[in-house]
Amino acid sequence: MQFSLLLAQPEERESATDVVRELRSSAPCQNCRLSLLHPNNRGLMYRGDINAKIAVLDIAPRSTEMMAGSPLVGKSGQEFEKWVRYLNVATKSDIFVTPIIQCQPPQKKEKDGTMVQRMPLQDEIAACWYPRTLRLIQAMPNLECIMTLGFAAAKAMLGGDPISKTHEGRWFVSSLIPGIPVFCMDHPEESLAKPTPEKKGKTKVILDCFRREYLLNPKVIEIAKNTPLQGS
Repeated sequence: MQFSLLLAQPEERESATDVVRELRSSAPCQNCRLSLLHPNNRGLMYRGDINAKIAVLDIAPRSTEMMAGSPLVGKSGQEFEKWVRYLNVATKSDIFVTPIIQCQPPQKKEKDGTMVQRMPLQDEIAACWYPRTLRLIQAMPNLECIMTLGFAAAKAMLGGDPISKTHEGRWFVSSLIPGIPVFCMDHPEESLAKPTPEKKGKTKVILDCFRREYLLNPKVIEIAKNTPLQGS
């Protein structure tokens, strides 16, 4: 298990319900360029149970998510639901899903001429991740485990620790939320892009690891609690 040094967790945990109410009832966020582009900007996007033990971090919403006001409800969400069913956990009660940024980045043109949604930029992540998504995750009262989907989500959660592109299927801890194990996965979108039996097999192996090491025998919880952070 590796670890990362970033900001310390607040000494007193906020009420998760109060955080949700504040971020959803206040005027739409206008903290970065992305928030100004979307009439459907709700300030906070999530689904699942704030009292769940597992937090799942998506990267960014797409058009379907912006319209619905809920993360992972498009094609990537359908793939993610297959993962959830394979793990035998319930989306509505066992997990809490939210993206690291709450608004959709614009499209960009690839070398072959196709248009794809670009990854969020660092200043966009900083404007949303710390005051919104991370604040909410830190307030979850029963949080035991965090799952990141995609490299950008893993990097936001692990921050200063130089993680590699082979981070999938590995456990980490981060001083953003000390003592909580962080499990990294590819984004479901990667499974949908040119699907192959090899990709499907890799995902199954990684999901089996999560089930074995957390759901069936949650030894990673005690390991994370007893893992010293850098500088401590």
